[in-house]
Amino acid sequence: MLEGKVLITGGTGSLGKAILARAERESWPAEFTVFARNETKISQVRSTFPNVRCEIGDVRDLDWLRAVLPGHDVVIHAAAIKVVPIAEANARETVLTNIVGTMNVAQASVESGVNKVIGVLTDKEVHSSTLYGNSKAVAGALLREANSWGNTLFTMARYGNVLGSANSIYPLFKRQARENKPFTITDTRCTRFWLSMNQAIDLVLLAAQQTHPGVTVVPKAPSSYVTDLAKAIDPDREIVDIGIRAGEKIHELLIGNVESRYTVDFGDYFLVYPPQTSVESNLPFQYEYSSDNPVKWLTSEELLSLAEIED
Repeated sequence: MLEGKVLITGGTGSLGKAILARAERESWPAEFTVFARNETKISQVRSTFPNVRCEIGDVRDLDWLRAVLPGHDVVIHAAAIKVVPIAEANARETVLTNIVGTMNVAQASVESGVNKVIGVLTDKEVHSSTLYGNSKAVAGALLREANSWGNTLFTMARYGNVLGSANSIYPLFKRQARENKPFTITDTRCTRFWLSMNQAIDLVLLAAQQTHPGVTVVPKAPSSYVTDLAKAIDPDREIVDIGIRAGEKIHELLIGNVESRYTVDFGDYFLVYPPQTSVESNLPFQYEYSSDNPVKWLTSEELLSLAEIED
């Protein structure tokens, strides 16, 4: 659990709302502030969680971050432009939010005396082929470097697709099934890592427990073919291959073969240390953790079980 005063950037998103719900359910000794720019979503959060402080603001606005952050102990930085095609078509906006916004959060956190910042990263940053992935890779580099700016500790959590989150393919498949339409998949060869929202929160909490500056916590997430998820929802529904999107990978990576040189396997998860850290990896040379070669393939029943947790 988290303690003290906690601010979540992009806190009106799926992860932020799930953290608030879990904190309320488990009676965490924490006071939360949601920092986000969408007034409609802010209103919804305020209605659902009346004890949560809500601030309308944008991570691009350094001066407002400087005004809001003092007094907070922990920041979970989840604000980002995440939808790959939207990011690709809006390079300026993606850079301003994902890169400049991250730099602003880091700078204001250091200046405001925040104890700890946890950055939320993505598997798409590893050997990235998209603007979204590249922007998150730069964001991760900024958060690692920010450990040298002051006394604030910066750590990160990196994971893949969260079943049930607003931008995952699961809600799309559910809607297509309800509307009696075929399932649309960009390429039937695609594999993806899957986590439940609770597992994603667990990873953020694990990152919050780390004491080494700049480490990234990475789960040994299970995976499946995207077609397996579709068939789990409705095995008889037609699947239409609509063609892979620009920059989209057939398989995702949670650990790349370059960073594996400074990555340590801790059993259930990996810790990626900053490249300049002197650490002895226990991984094979040129190791990769890829969605087509996971520690576990999810069955249809397990996929549905993960999804039902979030329904």
